[in-house]
Amino acid sequence: MASQFLLRWVGGAGGDTIINLLSKKNDVYLNVNPLSKINADSGKSILTSKLDKKYPNLCELTRAHPRIDKTSLLNDLINLKNNHKSFVLKCHLFNKEIDEELKKNNIEVIDIGFDIKFLPFVIQSNLLKTQTLKSSTNPKTTHYDKNLIKISSRLTEKQNISVVTWTLIQDMIMKIKQYNLKNTLLKTEDLFYNIDSIADFFKQNSLILDVKSKYLKNWQEKNQNILPSKTFTEYVDNMEYNYNDNTLQTVERYILLMLSGNKFKFLE
Repeated sequence: MASQFLLRWVGGAGGDTIINLLSKKNDVYLNVNPLSKINADSGKSILTSKLDKKYPNLCELTRAHPRIDKTSLLNDLINLKNNHKSFVLKCHLFNKEIDEELKKNNIEVIDIGFDIKFLPFVIQSNLLKTQTLKSSTNPKTTHYDKNLIKISSRLTEKQNISVVTWTLIQDMIMKIKQYNLKNTLLKTEDLFYNIDSIADFFKQNSLILDVKSKYLKNWQEKNQNILPSKTFTEYVDNMEYNYNDNTLQTVERYILLMLSGNKFKFLE
């Protein structure tokens, strides 16, 4: 059975960890180089870039905000599909139009999802493990619009972190809705609480997930400190958006602020 799909996630949702686990026991084409290492400070699973001149657009899929020509990407993917029985591609490209073209060519996109209750983990992972904060201050790479670029130049570093956090929350809540991320087969939280569910998915696609590795246990331990708090989860369950609760993580407070329907304000 062929296993050919794009594995898509937002930065911070745990995809690098899954790719590392997959690389251990499978002969599968990847568009990254997994190192099976974890950053001691951030808990980030480490991958390095891989540029294959046969399929140059596949490297672009791994970037935070891919800019890819649709026709060129499809050509690369069709060629890859013809040349490799199994491939799993790291993908950060969220584009409905391209999704439809992929369907027409029988190329599947598998999303790693999460819901609002697990959003604090994903946001904090993104801030800790990706270049989002750094790129926000660079006019060439920022995700800010023109107004926010002007405003950010007058902010302190701490204030800019708050604004970046807010824009990330906006973007990810939008993706949860647009791409139905709360109902996906693969979920970020299952890396902690139901790893067998992830392993079963890949088993059905003729791939083995190395769930007993020390690497996974190490990753889980390194990332315990950014799991959502019980209090935050209860607030969301009860639709009680108490963003003034100082016992919560700052990211959790900003999520509750947004859920409350209020406009942005600095909470610290």
